[in-house]
Amino acid sequence: MLVIAALDMSERDRLVLDQCRHIAAGAPLQVKLLHVVSLPKSLLPGNMREAAAYLDTVRAHLNESG
Repeated sequence: MLVIAALDMSERDRLVLDQCRHIAAGAPLQVKLLHVVSLPKSLLPGNMREAAAYLDTVRAHLNESG
């Protein structure tokens, strides 16, 4: 099963990730993490690095928790 988890770097992300864990408890699950950077911000490398670092942190946490 594939789930795309849309993250916005807010407290709501925890709820999305908790739901992914709940779904994964019943079946093998592949989670794709998605964070969209708006066009003006995407032109600034710092914002893209910040978003990438955030997704890397979330990915590592999900991998650690199974």
